[in-house]
Amino acid sequence: MLINSQPMESLGHARVKIDKLVYTDNDVRQFDPRNKDRLVSIFRFQGCCRDDAVHRVPALIEPELYHEADGNGFLDLSTPVRCLHGRHRLEAAKEFLPVGDQWWTVDFFPQDVSADGKAAIRRRYANESNISDGEIYRHLRLCVRASNVDGMNHWLSRLSGSMRRDIQRLEKLALLQRPWQMFRDSLDKLLDYPGLWPALQLGAFHRLLTIHCPEEMTRYVDRIHLTWARVCYLHRKDLDAATVRALEGKCPYLSSHDNANMEVGMHQRTIFAGIAEDGRYSILGNLRLVPYPIPSLHTFLEDTKYLEPCARIMKNLLPSKIKETLQKDFARHHDQGTTWQEERSEGRFVPKAAPNAEEARNRSYQQLWLFAFRHFPEMTGITPRKDRGRPKPKQPQIEKGWWQLMSNMASNMGFQGLSHIHGTRLDADQRMARDFLHQARPTQFYEFDTSAFDAEVRRICECLSRISRRTDKSDTPELSSERDLCGSDTAARCGRPHEQSLVGDRKFLFLRYMGSNIRKSGSGKPYITSFAIKHAMFANFFLELDDPQVSIMANVTDSEDTTVALSPTDSCLSLQLASTNPTHNEETGFSISPIEPPMSSETNVIDRRGTTVSISPLTPILATTLPPSAAPATQTPPTLLIVDLGSGFARRKYETNRPVIDINSKLQRDFSDFNTIRISRDDTALQNIIHQAFAKSSCCL
Repeated sequence: MLINSQPMESLGHARVKIDKLVYTDNDVRQFDPRNKDRLVSIFRFQGCCRDDAVHRVPALIEPELYHEADGNGFLDLSTPVRCLHGRHRLEAAKEFLPVGDQWWTVDFFPQDVSADGKAAIRRRYANESNISDGEIYRHLRLCVRASNVDGMNHWLSRLSGSMRRDIQRLEKLALLQRPWQMFRDSLDKLLDYPGLWPALQLGAFHRLLTIHCPEEMTRYVDRIHLTWARVCYLHRKDLDAATVRALEGKCPYLSSHDNANMEVGMHQRTIFAGIAEDGRYSILGNLRLVPYPIPSLHTFLEDTKYLEPCARIMKNLLPSKIKETLQKDFARHHDQGTTWQEERSEGRFVPKAAPNAEEARNRSYQQLWLFAFRHFPEMTGITPRKDRGRPKPKQPQIEKGWWQLMSNMASNMGFQGLSHIHGTRLDADQRMARDFLHQARPTQFYEFDTSAFDAEVRRICECLSRISRRTDKSDTPELSSERDLCGSDTAARCGRPHEQSLVGDRKFLFLRYMGSNIRKSGSGKPYITSFAIKHAMFANFFLELDDPQVSIMANVTDSEDTTVALSPTDSCLSLQLASTNPTHNEETGFSISPIEPPMSSETNVIDRRGTTVSISPLTPILATTLPPSAAPATQTPPTLLIVDLGSGFARRKYETNRPVIDINSKLQRDFSDFNTIRISRDDTALQNIIHQAFAKSSCCL
């Protein structure tokens, strides 16, 4: 159903006390405290023109409840009315106006107006000049989702011509090429998280489209979605821009300093301010389990500034212009072998066997990118960022030797048809020798004997060939540190690297350090390192998604911030997450691996106190059992536990003689002796989760 093009007439207008005006995030623009503060400043200097028609706010009311205003223009309401626009000006008025004079002029519309009618009303009153590009794009895509043509045209009209052309180009690419369609669809997954969008700059779309890396960008945006879904799926529509700005780039899992700042933000309600206390502490526990810097659309755009010069290097390796995407074009040049060369340090390779040609190709492709990440200043002339308190980096000269090394490396890794572009190592040495002699003795001032000149070039090349490569010391990168070497602000946690961090981390930018997701336990040190930031950036762009849960987890923190230790001496001797690849730790006795719950509706579970606990499709769930072989025969039967990490379950000691959940209808063999109580309803989705949780255990469900 399209929006009616005819303007909807209001029932009238009146002054209403602000405490009688309510709004929801579905009805009004995402709240931004900075915009509210801006309006308060305007009110202080210009006054608060509440009666002006251009400043009124629209609200819905039952027609029979509306009547003419009194002599002072006020409408006395017994119940609050729902506003469709104007949240920022109302919040600013609450702060600016005296308590006894807090009212605003409202235009009233019928309560039963259609959804499209509400959208038309909002557009009529939406005159914000400072609405961000990202919010406009989000509203545009929501209109596309709803097949709302008038809404699409309205939001497109608020963009510049170049921005409209870039959006149309993305749509055209999405129709023609599957990778671009996946990138656009990955952005659409974030539409339900409004706080992420103010940071998106549509002016950057042109740059993103020319990088030709939709697969890499899709992985990054999917990682954003997975991370925030794990953190606040049940409260995703309450995610505000201030919270995203406070959390992006932070890693409380690796940094005790970030964790302390996050706890202060929760206590002072500067993050997730619109969520009730129980939900906030559940979110706090989820945030602590994210083992990498929290990504956002802002960090995505900044990290593409590191990806872009490296993509330029990758393009120059190809013998012709890109036909589709960088990844696909390099795949066409690969020899499809199953053996690949792992670069352990600069120029030192070890042959590896891959299970298939695709795996070998992906590993080789990732290593070419890592080479570009290490040497982009010398290969492109683009400088790293300036370090605080240090001089600006000097413009580097482009060194052709690195191009030759990378070209030979690509050839050795199975990419055919690339090495002839930059020649052999001898060719590169000869070019550098000739360039040196011409610079030292310019031809306009000196004469050269051709044979003598060639002899000197050969002599220089022979000298270069006798110089052996330095052997890098074997070292291990740190994820956190006692010293703050990279800064805690968001700008230091994303984007093109700073000069000193690139020099210090260059020896670690190899696949053996960068090629797997972080699964180490948090060290508890105060600060995150620059290597951890680069690792997260590479993982976001190049590593396939998996669950960000830590691989070894012996403590569970509940909503009351109480930690319950699950040690081998407790009643739960074996801990297993739902996964096809569980890992086992001999020291703790726990078997842990990630969970990917099915996308289904919320499930309610009744705990021992009769409290209903909601388990969402993306809520981390632990399934714990005491195997029959480990249980003494004289003890009471063990209990099957399904635990919501953010719920009240974690407040109580796990006991083998206390029941938690009823799956009697599905019990077979080993589970027949478990104590049970009932779920709130017979839910197939929850049974599927339970089945997943024990699919790899010795028990049969």
